[in-house]
Amino acid sequence: MKRLIFWLILILISLLSACVEDVNSTLGHSGLALTEGELNAKVLELLNHESTTLDVLDLDAQLTKTAAVSLIGHRNGPDGVFGSADDNLFDSIQEVDDVKYVGASTLGKLKAFASTWTAPIPGQETDPVELQVLNMLNHSSTTVALLDIDAALTSTAANNLIAHRDGVDATFGTADDDLYDSISEVDAISGIGPQSLIKIVNFAASWVPPEDIVPGNNPDQQVLDMLNHVTTTLTILDINAALTVTAAKKIMEHRDGIDGEYGTADDDLFDSIKELDDVKYVGQSAVNKIVAYAAGWTPETNTVGGPIDVPQVLQFLNHITTTRKTLKNDCGVTSTQSNNIISHRNGPDDVLGSADDDLFDNIDELDSVSYIGPKTIDKLQAFASAWIPLDPAKVLEQKVIDFLNHETTTESLLDTKVGLTSTAAKYLIEHRNGVDGKYGTADDDPFDSLQEVDDVKYVGESALTKIKDYAENFDPDTAIAEAEEAAKDTPLSCSNCGIFAGNPLEYDAGPPAGSGWAELFAAVPNFRTIAKAWGETWLIPDINGLTKFDKVNAELVAAEEDPIKLYTLTKNKFRYHMGPLFYRGRLDGTARVLVVGQEGATDEAIVHRAFVGGTGQKVQNFLNSLGITKSYIFLNTFVYSIYEQYDEFTRELATQTAIKDHRNQILKKIFDESNIELVLTFGAAAHESVKLFREEIYAGKFPTGTRWSHALHPGAAAMAYAPDSTGTVIDSASLNNVVKSFSESWKRVWYWRYIDPGWCSPDADGWQFQSSKYYFGDRDIPYRDLPFGASHQLGRGGTKTERAKSGLQVQLRSSNGIRYEAPSAPFPSTVAKSLSAFEKSQPDEVSWEPPKFNPDTRHDAGPPADWVEFLYQTPAQTVIQTESGIDTNNDFHQVPLWYRGQLDNNVPILVLAQDYGIDQIVAGRVLVGDAGQKINHLLENLGVGSNYLMLSPYPYPLNDTVPDHEVLDLAMSLSLSAYRKELLEKVLAENDIKLVITFGEIAENAYQPVSTGNNAYWVKLAHPDEAAASVSWNGGMNILSGTALGIDMNGPFIPYTMGGFADIRAMIPREDLPWGMPLWFGTSGDVSEQPNKSWIFWNAPQWVGKEGAEG
Repeated sequence: MKRLIFWLILILISLLSACVEDVNSTLGHSGLALTEGELNAKVLELLNHESTTLDVLDLDAQLTKTAAVSLIGHRNGPDGVFGSADDNLFDSIQEVDDVKYVGASTLGKLKAFASTWTAPIPGQETDPVELQVLNMLNHSSTTVALLDIDAALTSTAANNLIAHRDGVDATFGTADDDLYDSISEVDAISGIGPQSLIKIVNFAASWVPPEDIVPGNNPDQQVLDMLNHVTTTLTILDINAALTVTAAKKIMEHRDGIDGEYGTADDDLFDSIKELDDVKYVGQSAVNKIVAYAAGWTPETNTVGGPIDVPQVLQFLNHITTTRKTLKNDCGVTSTQSNNIISHRNGPDDVLGSADDDLFDNIDELDSVSYIGPKTIDKLQAFASAWIPLDPAKVLEQKVIDFLNHETTTESLLDTKVGLTSTAAKYLIEHRNGVDGKYGTADDDPFDSLQEVDDVKYVGESALTKIKDYAENFDPDTAIAEAEEAAKDTPLSCSNCGIFAGNPLEYDAGPPAGSGWAELFAAVPNFRTIAKAWGETWLIPDINGLTKFDKVNAELVAAEEDPIKLYTLTKNKFRYHMGPLFYRGRLDGTARVLVVGQEGATDEAIVHRAFVGGTGQKVQNFLNSLGITKSYIFLNTFVYSIYEQYDEFTRELATQTAIKDHRNQILKKIFDESNIELVLTFGAAAHESVKLFREEIYAGKFPTGTRWSHALHPGAAAMAYAPDSTGTVIDSASLNNVVKSFSESWKRVWYWRYIDPGWCSPDADGWQFQSSKYYFGDRDIPYRDLPFGASHQLGRGGTKTERAKSGLQVQLRSSNGIRYEAPSAPFPSTVAKSLSAFEKSQPDEVSWEPPKFNPDTRHDAGPPADWVEFLYQTPAQTVIQTESGIDTNNDFHQVPLWYRGQLDNNVPILVLAQDYGIDQIVAGRVLVGDAGQKINHLLENLGVGSNYLMLSPYPYPLNDTVPDHEVLDLAMSLSLSAYRKELLEKVLAENDIKLVITFGEIAENAYQPVSTGNNAYWVKLAHPDEAAASVSWNGGMNILSGTALGIDMNGPFIPYTMGGFADIRAMIPREDLPWGMPLWFGTSGDVSEQPNKSWIFWNAPQWVGKEGAEG
């Protein structure tokens, strides 16, 4: 061990003295990237070298003790002695891997250590810094106290070092001294280990031999005179002599005696330098500083007014802008300490600037304040050293601006709490919110100055005074807390959470057409086959019968960590059933912030966008706090969520397989097409993935102008809460760590903006300035990030879904549903795969992913803008229920869902049929369940293809508790009937409709008002749910087969039978569904259900859970 430490310290020394000696000549290839072969050779060289001992592998390479013992035992042979005849040196990495208790983790640590390890060079010339260490230790001024206190060694180590040097007589400078000749001699001293050597090297690097300072004939007396003089105070020693506060305080306490007052009977003046050196926390370094200060000292130096310059810390404490909040939040002192400091300064009336103020004159006065000691003074001095005095008027102006521009400042607040006239309040908010009158939109005009506030109509001196008075004590934390408390009963209308959510009419159309994104996403490798194949390699036994799985788990168990579960190697590592989740945000080249993490759970599965649930909403809040509201792109480390933890097996999948290659392709395309200025990673997996991408694609350095900030994964904060609906914090440490991590990352980004103006500027509608602190919490996912028709239950109010039935079920709750309290219901009986309509378009497609064949065009991007605006004018569900007097027993106040098919093309066929199913909520499109699949079978039977538009007369979800006659009453309510008539007229006006097919009574009644005055041929058929549907459909086919409509009908026109009708269905065309839906969706009848009014269960067909990895 001693020989190894010697060479390790030499390497450390060579790094510290880089200015004297070329580091590369010392470290060889350590500064270069090694190939796998070179790295393996380096591992073998390390293990076979005489300097490599058990301590090296255990302490320095950080292997487990068992692995280190096994490796050394293998190499040294039965006699346990290196260099003897029975040594068994390592010849290959496989031989290393075959050693008991050596697994992938151990090999990784060995490679990491070997990559910077250099074999010791016998006879190497003494390094300049090594010489500095030896000079320091061999100098007469180096004492036990210097090494103990200043170099921070243990007292044992310090005593042993001096005892060795001074010899038997324990006197330096005599014949028996044994001065140090090398680092190895230092390392051989008892009590000296790696940490002690590092401390010695670090201390020696800044050590300067004390000079003999002789200001007079008796320098010691000069020191004593200075210390014992009435003008020498804690402030003098701390500020002028540059001692630590602790050392200065102890010296004053010794001199002034128990009563702490100078000039009283119990004073203990210093009589010798030895007495000074014996004071606690006073070492040689402190003595040297005192000697240096005393050399130029005269009694007159401090007789008038103390130090010539008022210490910065006192300027800071006495400044009008320094408040209790400043001390607590910025300096990190306690509430009690900050209160005591400000109370002392402000005097009894607690108002700074009045007659009773008691400003701080010196450090002693500060030290006299209750609960203020050296550590607190150190904190205050550290902050004050970088503090710049602010103009109080400017501070107040900024407070006013922050208050008026804050999300919680409303017209009502200005009127009722600030005391402005209603007219002034109205004009202020109108100015800030812009023409559209909405806060947080593109035309906002936030206030930039007091003059701008004063220029607002009806705002005069009286109004300004009231605003200033209120803003002076405005606390954003309190304001947000109060607003959130007021909004608790109506979370979906939370004005704070949705501050940057945008317009509900906005939506994400999916990958832009012609951009190549859909094709790249479709090229995702088969995660299941990759994981299974990789898992097989982990289960191959070595010559000792141990597998990699055995070895890694043995290491984990030895480290008291959870072992890897076998099923993740042999069955499924990834939760595949509901499909992959690639992105959220801008794919059009406008992204400037790249966010990478892992948020692919069940909220995300429903909308097929990443980072939508609780984690996504916390990161969205983080972006909002940076003023980034649009120009971002979210990516997942894995496009599927994983079973169990991110362990060594998972890490290899992420970093060594085609999964990594595909992720790198996505990242590279983003960097190629967007000006990425900021990369944000959340969690270890994301950090490792981005680091690997940067190394492989950019040789370890991002392009100029791109900065990277990392934070903990917010999911760790979720683990701090009890797994129930109470929201009780059970692990505050975990929560605090995440909050601190987010806050530090936030500060880092704003600091980068400060030093590089113009870099990563806020979006036009985002916050343009940094707030006083970071507020951890949720903010709504913008509507523009989610597909058209997505339930507004998602993306707001935290995580809204739970996973069940081994991944085959996603449970969505309404705002009234209670988390973790989903109703119990048996899994529904879904159709077998043989009876489903599922079919592949090319061999490599799998049922749980979107199409790989023509992925760029095989999805519905959503309606054109005029249609979106029109559809959102639909009467609300609550209005319809009130008019009809019918309660739908449904908490899901869903966005209206009217259509499926081609809304923006000139279609010849219009289909009307009531959608009674729940699948429409998941799809955001109607008639995707069993009824829709049967209707599509009929259309295929007719041979008309997919050139149609389907509408559902009642556009809100229904469940089994609403009888048919009540559905009819709902559909025929006055307001809905009037609106639907306008909708149908718009469809007929914009399309050359030649054929209208209505299914069922509701559809007939809906079409009847517009059935005249157009050229469409109307066929009335039974609804697919009706018992006689097959007979009706056959009759309809007979009519159509003999009617010339100007529509190509080249289908087989195969008659339906009553017995077989239940199992007829056609796959919903992918062109009718939003991007990202798995191929199995819309193939196997109705798969969703609503067990009660507050919960919806989205199920995958049971056959999907039985699919092999190849699909």
